[in-house]
Amino acid sequence: MIKIKPPLVRKNLLEPCNDLVQVIDQCRADGQDICLKHIKDISLFDLDLSNLTFEQVVFDNCQFDEAILNKTSFRDVVFETCDFSNRDFSNSWFHRCEFANCKGVGANFSEVSMTDVAIDNCNFRYANFATSKLTHCSIVHSELIDTTFTDCILKMLVLEGSRFIGTDFFHTPLRDIDFSSGELASIHVSTDASELKGMIVSPGQAAELARMMGVVIKD
Repeated sequence: MIKIKPPLVRKNLLEPCNDLVQVIDQCRADGQDICLKHIKDISLFDLDLSNLTFEQVVFDNCQFDEAILNKTSFRDVVFETCDFSNRDFSNSWFHRCEFANCKGVGANFSEVSMTDVAIDNCNFRYANFATSKLTHCSIVHSELIDTTFTDCILKMLVLEGSRFIGTDFFHTPLRDIDFSSGELASIHVSTDASELKGMIVSPGQAAELARMMGVVIKD
């Protein structure tokens, strides 16, 4: 059984972060990572977080309005009840991170690397994970409707009760990934449907995939 390693966050050591701008400026000036911070109930409006590293940090009920997030590294980071809809995380790196009760509608996760990342009860509708690599990750009770996973590498991915409707898996092999506990419909794959080889689905999902490939199922 695949077990996702949780973030190593020592919450008793976290410091409240009352002025994130000052922290960012100081860390950039010193060439240091942002560590052991509890960032709560703030708007990161128009903040440039690109090329920074966050380690053992909790983002709690934060709004990432207009924040710049590409090429950012997150290690042992928790995002709890955050909204980063339409934000650009492209070329970023996530290791032992957790997204819980978050909203990332239309977020750009293209060319990211995720290892031991848990996504729980999140809305990633219209999000873009194109050409990304997800290894040892879980997606639980989340919305991946009209989400893009083209040209991705998905290894040891755990799914539970999530919705993949209109999801684009073009050129992304789905072998050994178990979709059976969730909803799978109207997905997009290549003409020969080679992406579907070896994937695990429920009988109802199998019938849906067969119809998608033009097979007529007679009752």
